[in-house]
Amino acid sequence: QRPGELNIEDKSLADILTSVMTSSNPNRNITGADDPNCKLVWVVAADPEDESRQAVLITTRAAAQEKGYTLPPAFVEQ
Repeated sequence: QRPGELNIEDKSLADILTSVMTSSNPNRNITGADDPNCKLVWVVAADPEDESRQAVLITTRAAAQEKGYTLPPAFVEQ
């Protein structure tokens, strides 16, 4: 998916990744990262190529749940 326009100055890496995921989401009617319809998410998990390292993985909300990944707080409904 191609993200929409982004302003990523003076933001943390977590905020930048979250912005990219929400603006790339196929459903443009989501209310934010914590909306269950926000299908694209990022997680920190074992690197699939070297499980001794951690990596930032881009995945879907459904795949993250299936694999037992912990979602960053921005993606969790409050």
